[in-house]
Amino acid sequence: MYGLGNDFIIYDMTRQHKDISQKIMSADIAKISDRHFGIGCDQFIIIENGTGLAINDPLHLKIFNQDGSTAEACGNAMRCIARIFFENYPNVSIGFLKTKSHLMPVTKDESNNHYYAVNMGQAIRKWQDIPTQHDVSYQEWYDIIAAYDDTIAKKLYHAQAISMGNPHLVLFFDDIHDINIADIGHYLEHHDIFPQKANIEFVQQNPKQRHMLTMRVWERGAGITLACGSGACAVYAVATDYLKTQEQMIINLDGGDLTLWYDSNKNIWMQGSATDVGYITLASDYWQEN
Repeated sequence: MYGLGNDFIIYDMTRQHKDISQKIMSADIAKISDRHFGIGCDQFIIIENGTGLAINDPLHLKIFNQDGSTAEACGNAMRCIARIFFENYPNVSIGFLKTKSHLMPVTKDESNNHYYAVNMGQAIRKWQDIPTQHDVSYQEWYDIIAAYDDTIAKKLYHAQAISMGNPHLVLFFDDIHDINIADIGHYLEHHDIFPQKANIEFVQQNPKQRHMLTMRVWERGAGITLACGSGACAVYAVATDYLKTQEQMIINLDGGDLTLWYDSNKNIWMQGSATDVGYITLASDYWQEN
């Protein structure tokens, strides 16, 4: 499945009845996720147990990055899981998903087929909880980027680290399309300032429509992807801080658009599409053979 081109292999143990969660190794994930030698995906998701029908009986999920490392959250994947849930329970209006870091209510858009909304929770702003090594000023972010590429640093006009259960660094530029995000993204993901590494978002504002942003992303453990749901939420949180607004925003990613808004409790809701690609037996065969 994919959400805006951010694609996933989803292994549903509630259907397969074959427990791979204790057996699977990071090398297995990396092999399956490889687009040349495996099936290929940005993240590998296991639905472990639960029904999703109640807040005390959520669908429990385990998320792996392309390199086999674990991830705390993935918004685009949550919309894909939401689609699976609502196709299983078409008469239900709300479901509940549980990741390593979040309990997430999900809803479906009755007026727009295969559009789903996920409550991604509240943004985390304390540096200890993101985490970063210390409280980082804008000047220090500038200096960190300038140490790698002074030209890119001179184009930067806002930077903020934030967490959506996973760490993000959101960078604002006038034009993100003349920046080599692969090089600077890898550098920043692995910088010592992030003890758990980080996702890096590159953002520009539409000068005529302040509620519209364009974003590109370097994902921790995956590299450049077409979309990142938790990254879009991080961008929304930083943008509302920076622009002093709480209005709904549309964020355009390489794979398409996401709509984001705050509820009355400052939880960030994210809405967008989720698409089936197909069903495969390779993963099941792999575990039977190994």
